[in-house]
Amino acid sequence: ENMHLAVALCALLAAAAALPAPSQRVRFDGHQVLRVFTSTQAQVDALATLRTKMTVPLSLDWWLEPSPIVGRHVDISIPPAAMSNVTAFLAESGMKHTTMIPNLQTLVDESMASVASGNGKIDFTQYNELAEINTFLQTLPRDYPELVTLVEVGTSYQGRTIYAVKITSSVGRNASNAAKPGIWLDGGIHAREWIAPATVLYILNEFVTKYGTDAELTALVDDWEIFALPVFNVDGYVFTFENNRMWRKT
Repeated sequence: ENMHLAVALCALLAAAAALPAPSQRVRFDGHQVLRVFTSTQAQVDALATLRTKMTVPLSLDWWLEPSPIVGRHVDISIPPAAMSNVTAFLAESGMKHTTMIPNLQTLVDESMASVASGNGKIDFTQYNELAEINTFLQTLPRDYPELVTLVEVGTSYQGRTIYAVKITSSVGRNASNAAKPGIWLDGGIHAREWIAPATVLYILNEFVTKYGTDAELTALVDDWEIFALPVFNVDGYVFTFENNRMWRKT
């Protein structure tokens, strides 16, 4: 069995040399996302080898990383040039798989169609670019001066300001000069996961717009200091809109 895996791995290495160089604007036509299942320790080890040695040469994107536990599945996005070799490797290893996404570009197009118009206003029904998010955060202290403080957390590698906000009131525990406990919310650590910044934005908007009318939210704002950082990885987030929708890191 180990000899079969070695042969399959050599075939993958040979295929890697034939992969095309990425274009300036990355597309994912024909990329498929496979869900791969393991049932033996040898298969777990084979997936670990695939992850370690072939991710970069074959441009594999692991949506769910390999687990050392037998029976756990993984999800892999695979470019068309590597598909036949990867599926042959899986077959040689005796691993079953299903196709979760037959053409990743279709989903990329759908997500890009859900981007807000970019008119400078936040849209809670769409995904917002960094400029709109920052504008929204900067207006909150003006619109809710009794609740919101804008915080410049730092500057990114590419020189973008990273913003957070603090939400709290002057009543509750603070009225007796007692230190309030804190709640920390952040999103956008992984650049392509747009739903995370959208979720943080929605939550902080709920706090400021429903303060004084929603008893539960009002109590939280009165008794806690709530810090919200919607986009942690600002450089990567911008990159997903402009260059590579599936970019994950900084």
